[in-house]
Order: sequence, then C-alpha cells, then structure tokens
Amino acid sequence: MQMDISKTCRKRGLEMIFLSHANPEDNLFTRWLALRLAREGFPVWCDLTRSLGGEDFWRDIEVAIREGTAKFLFVLSKTSNQKQGTLMELTVARKVGRTIHDFIIPLRIDDIRQDDINIELQRLNCIDFFTGWATGYGSLLKRLQDDGIGRDPRFSPDAVTKWWRDNYSVSEGVTPTPERSASNWFEFSQLAAHHRESYPDALAAAICVGGDCDTNAAIVGGIVATAIGREGIPSEWLNAKEPFTV
Repeated sequence: MQMDISKTCRKRGLEMIFLSHANPEDNLFTRWLALRLAREGFPVWCDLTRSLGGEDFWRDIEVAIREGTAKFLFVLSKTSNQKQGTLMELTVARKVGRTIHDFIIPLRIDDIRQDDINIELQRLNCIDFFTGWATGYGSLLKRLQDDGIGRDPRFSPDAVTKWWRDNYSVSEGVTPTPERSASNWFEFSQLAAHHRESYPDALAAAICVGGDCDTNAAIVGGIVATAIGREGIPSEWLNAKEPFTV
C-alpha cells in the first residue's frame, strides 16, 4: 500500500529532495539543478552543494534516503545507469518507494535508449532533460508542486548566492575562453589605410573580403578617395562612369 507523500514526509520530520547522480560525469547538470531548485525554495540534498541552506551533509547516504527524503531524483544517463554508487542509492530508494507514491523521479539527460535503462527505472515515467534543460525543469517543478513537496525558507536566492560566493571566487564566475566566430564585418578604415596610395588596390582588397562586395567597395573607395582626391582615380574609370544627374 502506498501512502500520500506529503503526509508521510511530515511524519518522518524532513522533506528533502535527494539528488542521485554519477560523480563526476554528471556533475555539471546536477549542480545546476540543485541550485535552481534551491532558488525556488526546495530543500535540496546533494553532495555537490554541501551546506547549502545550512543543511548538514549526511554522512550516511542510506539514512538520508530513508529518513530525510521526500523525493528521490535520479539523474539518468548512460553512466549513472551502470555506476555502482548510483545503483546502490537507487536500490535503497526503491525500498522506500514501496510505501511512498512516486518517490523516485528519473531525469533523463542524454540519449540513453529505453531498452538499456536499468530495470528498476523502466516502469517509471522519466522527465526528459535531454531535449532541453529549461523544458525539463518546467516539467519537474510542476511535478513537485502537484505532489505537494514543501519549501524551506533556508533555501532561497540569497542562500544560493551566499553558497556560490563561499565556494567560488569572482574570477571563476567568468572563464576567458577563445571563441571563433564568422562574420562579414571588417574595419573599413584599416583596409583603406593599407591601400590609401592606390585606389584600384583598395577596391580590389575590399572585393576580395567577400560578402556584400559592392557595398564594401563603395565604402572603402569613398574613404580612399577623400585622401588621394580625384586625380588618384584612374582616368579610364572616370571616363567610363555612368552619368550622374541631380
């Protein structure tokens, strides 16, 4: 017989959300999710966010799952699906789940095939994060709210900010990483400066850049022409130009 989760958890005294994941393979996603849930006020237990919200780190994982967990979120990936540590946590959660409705929620984060999913999870409805973290997170929030999972004032945006500042320096917030990008933008002034002695060479260089060639050549030509004057433009070009009337 399965009991209502909110009533059962209140009797047990705690309503933590336990995050089980493959360490270190799935750490990036798990830490992101733990901090997002904590910002919403949900009490999260995760080995990557120890002391968040003032919550002590449980040394005995089994006790944490049995006595302090309202929802067991299993970060499902090709790695966690086979890793001994996560499977041991799942085994304990399955025993608790016999008396609590929808105790385990698998969160699929990669392209693991349905047929390859551990038999302990195959009959459970996974929330899909593989096609998009934001979409999956929205579905998870709705599920937690529908199941009546309570919030804890110790977990808040301020608590998350404090935890981050205590664990990561300002320099770690932004990582300088070279990035290559394709663009048809270029500095006309520099191109013109390199060829300011030769009007034909300036236009040829502008055209070789590619992209909107006629516009590029017109801009560069105008810049160079202001420096070299009309006499710097080949006479045959001036004679062949189309008539201009106002």
